[in-house]
Amino acid sequence: MDNILGINEQISQNEKSLDFYYQNYKKTLEKFNVILLMYSPITVFLIQTIKFPIEKHSELGYWIYIYLVFLCVSFYFFIQSLRNSYLLFKPIDVAYLNLPKVFYKDIRLKYETELQTTDEAVINAYVKTTYLEELEKTVANNQQLFEVKSRYYYQAFTKALKALFPFVLCIGFVNLYPSSKDVNKTEIINYKEILNDIDSINQKKYFMENNKPAVTVAKPKQDVVVIKIDTSKIIKTEPKMIKENFSAQEKKK
Repeated sequence: MDNILGINEQISQNEKSLDFYYQNYKKTLEKFNVILLMYSPITVFLIQTIKFPIEKHSELGYWIYIYLVFLCVSFYFFIQSLRNSYLLFKPIDVAYLNLPKVFYKDIRLKYETELQTTDEAVINAYVKTTYLEELEKTVANNQQLFEVKSRYYYQAFTKALKALFPFVLCIGFVNLYPSSKDVNKTEIINYKEILNDIDSINQKKYFMENNKPAVTVAKPKQDVVVIKIDTSKIIKTEPKMIKENFSAQEKKK
């Protein structure tokens, strides 16, 4: 890390942070596949588990109450998990920087008019300051969104896990007292293939993200010119707020 107090280094660090939150948010959405796998047995055996106490209440005796407790607990956590999954994918206001030409054209012209100068070094210093302020606002906004969405994913995952355990016990009850009316049993026969497909997709994404060719650009040495900035003359800009999630924005690009 170079001089952290220098404006160029501050811009560089903020741009890295902004990219970090974009990329990790997309990874959070990709991990939702794990939650979908936990939803699978619940959705597949949902009708069977609901019909079971109606058809077998006379055979189960007092066990029917234990079964209903397990079923109610499972459904409670399942609904809570679905709620957090909805909040995870709900469109939100994501901050995006203004187009580059806004800074090197529009903001530059405003500074030339306000400061009554065309000195490139002076104008460049002021434009950089404006860009850095907008960049910091964008990073702060998206950091907060990333933390909120990560919390929704954690809640959806833990609630799905809590729903799965009592539901497996309910499936055990169903298998112990099979119904004579059931000719065909519902089975997940391709769960291994599903897991392998998901692993294959994740491995390809990991390989592509971590095997990008490194590009090194030699920067010419420049003389350091210290420009004194009048903070009262800094032009304020705001990042654009778009109501969507990061994955939707990537598809549009």
